[in-house]
Amino acid sequence: MMWKVIVGLMDYTGMAKKSHEADIVIDSTMNVDDIAETLHENGIIEMPWLFKTYINMKNESEGFLDGEYTVNSTMATKKSSSHSAYER
Repeated sequence: MMWKVIVGLMDYTGMAKKSHEADIVIDSTMNVDDIAETLHENGIIEMPWLFKTYINMKNESEGFLDGEYTVNSTMATKKSSSHSAYER
């Protein structure tokens, strides 16, 4: 159980994670679940549910802009969501 807390904190803060970049594509058909899964499949986040929870808690589940983005596993969840052109 403790490892889940540690991995969750690493995902949320981006700290103590091995740096890994990935190019992801967000299109108009994707929702938060799809984006979280894409980040997970590309090794950017370990816990998609944490990313989804953060976005839903901030009431920002709509508004991702379409496009291709380079993201890094060391980004904090807040920065990852902003970096994904979240804010219009």
